[in-house]
Amino acid sequence: MRRSIVLCALCALLLSAGPLGASVPAKVTVTGCVTGGVLLSEKTDFGTHASEGKYRIRAVAPGGAPFDLTPHEGKRISVAGHLLPGDLFYAEAASLRVLGPCAVPSGTAPAPAKKLSPEQQETLARELYGIMAKTDMWDTDVFIRLHSRVIEECPDTKRAQESLWRLSNLYLTGTGSDPDYPEIIRLLERLVERYPDSPLVRDAKQRLLVAYENTGDMKKARVLYEDRLASDKDLPESGDYAAILLGYARTLTATGEPARAREVYRKILVLQPPAEPWLLDIVRDDLSALDKPEKNKR
Repeated sequence: MRRSIVLCALCALLLSAGPLGASVPAKVTVTGCVTGGVLLSEKTDFGTHASEGKYRIRAVAPGGAPFDLTPHEGKRISVAGHLLPGDLFYAEAASLRVLGPCAVPSGTAPAPAKKLSPEQQETLARELYGIMAKTDMWDTDVFIRLHSRVIEECPDTKRAQESLWRLSNLYLTGTGSDPDYPEIIRLLERLVERYPDSPLVRDAKQRLLVAYENTGDMKKARVLYEDRLASDKDLPESGDYAAILLGYARTLTATGEPARAREVYRKILVLQPPAEPWLLDIVRDDLSALDKPEKNKR
């Protein structure tokens, strides 16, 4: 009998151990502040009751990978999930809500994040790419968060350049919707400006050109066409030359240079070897459209 009483007492102690941790997975909603990539709880709602107090919550994704809170640094958030012993929290990404900035004590300002050393950046980038290698290819939210960390926290590594390019791939074809051209532009402009000697710059500029045209920014598209025509000495011998000239002529028209556009269109018409028939038809149609306003003025 005495032994049974002792066992019951031990069970009761385990169930109540710690101010927050649960002895079995408990469905909760945690509200708190993200500081240094860690969620510091303010309130944990168990549904039947709420527990208040600041605890360091170790958040992980359902698959066990670290749940990256870096994009929400300095923000007050709420997120649902399952709480386990030791304040291990399996967070549900879809439930995360940003409630506003963390409260800052009066008269103080948040300290700027300390930049990692080159060696620390290389180590962190390698670790983050290791996590991505084990992540399901369809878990795009994880890839976005981790590539963003590489870009922001490991900017002096080649992995940062690679992450900028890979994220642009994701926003182009990997999100299950139409390309997110504004996000593609933001990423690739950073790649081109920050890493001008990167071997990825040539392809980045070509993708930027398409993004500019699809968002109607013909001034920036025109600059890239002029850069390509001036810098690529082999372009006149390539099969892309006529198409590049056509795109350039259209940006000239769109930016108020119809006379120069006509010159470029006429250059396409006399190329040797000739451009493809379908492309020549487009050139003639564009020239005809340019000539109509001139005829109407007479």
